[in-house]
Amino acid sequence: MDKHRTILVVDDDHDALEAISQVISRSGIECFTASSGPEGLTVLRDRQVQAVISDHDMPGMDGVDFLKLVATRYPHVCRILLTARRDAEPAVRAINGGQVYRFLNKPCRAADLLTTLHFAFEASDHEMEVRRLGAQLRRAELVLNEVRRKVPGIVEEIEGGQPPLAV
Repeated sequence: MDKHRTILVVDDDHDALEAISQVISRSGIECFTASSGPEGLTVLRDRQVQAVISDHDMPGMDGVDFLKLVATRYPHVCRILLTARRDAEPAVRAINGGQVYRFLNKPCRAADLLTTLHFAFEASDHEMEVRRLGAQLRRAELVLNEVRRKVPGIVEEIEGGQPPLAV
């Protein structure tokens, strides 16, 4: 069974926003849209998404600044920059500042968009699993430390004198 996938697309160009959201929706992915960075942040506050695609050139808050905020507030969300600019500056800023997963040139082919999303969802799933396992490990370490505190030497006795496992 496929996982329920959700994405947010942010673009101030209504026609581009509509075209991208149609391609995404037809592929079975739930697509939320916003026409600005601040509107996108509101959607992220209210909806759970695995990935965000943001246009670069938008009035007020450009796509890189928006993706920087997403990276800070929602680090598990995979970030993709969409740009019509041909210079490298937006891509460099996006990678360094917004920690984007990929950037796509605008316009982009539907197949390229969907392929990028496929791998973005995999990256998001991986990030969530790393976070889940990290939290599980921290809980196990707390329990182990509590056992060591309450019953000194018990862990060493259980391990039969073997050195503890390195984690």
